[in-house]
Amino acid sequence: MKLKLTLSLLGVLAACMSFGQGTISGTLFDESNSEPLLFANVVVSGTTDGASTDLEGKYQLELAAGTYTIEASYTGYQTKIVQEVVVQDGQVTYLDIALSEEAELLQEVVVTATVIQRSENALLLLQRNSDKIQDGISSQEMSRYSVGDAAGAMKRVTGATVSGGKYVYIRGLGDRYSISQLNDLIIPSADPYRNSAQLDLIPTNLLDNIITTKTFTPDQPGTFTGGNINIKTKSFPEEFSFTVSLSSTFNSQSNLIDDFLSYEGGNNDYFGFDDGSRERPSLLDEPDVFATLSTRTPLIARLNLDVDGDGKRDGETYARAADRAIRSLSREFTPDSVSTPLGHGISISFGDQYKVLGNSLGVILAASFKEDYQNLPNYARANWILQDIGRGDLFNQGDFSETLSTQSPSLNGLLGLAYRIGNSTTITFNGLYNHSTDKTSRFIFGERPENILNPDFLEGRSLVFTERDLVNAQLGGEHVLANFNNLRIEWKLSQSQSTLYEPMTRFFENQFNIETGDYVIPASNVRRPFYFFRNLEDTQQDAKLDITIPFAGKSGNK
Repeated sequence: MKLKLTLSLLGVLAACMSFGQGTISGTLFDESNSEPLLFANVVVSGTTDGASTDLEGKYQLELAAGTYTIEASYTGYQTKIVQEVVVQDGQVTYLDIALSEEAELLQEVVVTATVIQRSENALLLLQRNSDKIQDGISSQEMSRYSVGDAAGAMKRVTGATVSGGKYVYIRGLGDRYSISQLNDLIIPSADPYRNSAQLDLIPTNLLDNIITTKTFTPDQPGTFTGGNINIKTKSFPEEFSFTVSLSSTFNSQSNLIDDFLSYEGGNNDYFGFDDGSRERPSLLDEPDVFATLSTRTPLIARLNLDVDGDGKRDGETYARAADRAIRSLSREFTPDSVSTPLGHGISISFGDQYKVLGNSLGVILAASFKEDYQNLPNYARANWILQDIGRGDLFNQGDFSETLSTQSPSLNGLLGLAYRIGNSTTITFNGLYNHSTDKTSRFIFGERPENILNPDFLEGRSLVFTERDLVNAQLGGEHVLANFNNLRIEWKLSQSQSTLYEPMTRFFENQFNIETGDYVIPASNVRRPFYFFRNLEDTQQDAKLDITIPFAGKSGNK
């Protein structure tokens, strides 16, 4: 009841704040090269209402609902007038204006038309005048196609293919040949087997555009051959935005089935976090236990050998140490069949801007959680090797039937802050968090001709739990020195930390006699059961400094 009352009050407050008032927002740019025009003037004809563009050529006017005539001017360019611009209650009207350079006789250009939608035209001009081969998608197109995240938006970009709903291939090349950037700085991957970042964690309603560059230029990183994907987030949202999205997926092979392989695991497996039950036991690090755990331990225990030469038999000591180590580890090796629900997820995003100390503060927030299931039942797997190139004979290493089930929870978060000081300085901060987990169970059954004799078959099982974390923080600033012909200084700092935690991965193989039903583990035919622990950490620091010195004679209005 309290929650409903609170939401109702917030709705009434938002309606009261936006009643009878709307916003005109857009960008002024050079018609010939699509460069943004800094400190240009945008006014409402016949009034004193107006604004000047910021470091990105953007402006914003808050006006009462109605129809207006907008006038845009900039020194050295023809003044342009756009008529019949309609402002509606509580809505944002997007108006991008392209100004052309002045001729010998400066004239006004009057345009009577519907509003030019934001970003799409500017993106096309940017692509046309770029010194490199590139493509992209604007926020307007993302909205029209109703895509929810950056990975979905990339499906609409020419030459891009999305794999697994999150990894992008450019020009048919694998993700190892591409890189992903967030606001011109590289996003490292949390997966050691992949190069590109997971793009499904960034919602599109917080983006300005996504630019894909396919050729090298000096301002691009030199670590890609397929493509460079640069995701631009909004610094100052034009209007208040709060979105809650629920999603669900169904696959007849993976969802609402009863033979999905899984195991008990820990209490937090649903959210993708190990509860500590899989951690490497501290007992294994004790000196006496660690010293006895070697490949010779079974032999010493069985033959009761004198290892250190002190005249005492060490078989019992080694056997006890091995027994303590084994009992400290989980002996769960076999997956069980469980039922699966539909794939499901929830995402929340927020964006707005405020006045703080007389300047604009832009805030964007996003968070999402998703649970996916993938089941590959009884697929055929065969291994062949070429032993003699001259003869061209292939040797069969095994014919197997394999079932692989993976539960994949993921948790993501994004924070963006931007503070504009006057019209010449902007400070930005972006924080990104991604946590993804794969809980995988596998069962394999079949023959290995070289060492499995009829009617003996090989059975194998594996239980894997892999957590990946990525934390990325960016701090940047843009400064324009109007007294030095609008010299622009842009700097950015970034620190990323990615971790991979793979606790207590388990493998178990045995030989099965299909006639007698006997299970054995002959050392000559199969590997002994074993555990695998891995913990990787990678810290990456980046810095970028760009100084742009205009040589043209034009300068902005002061």
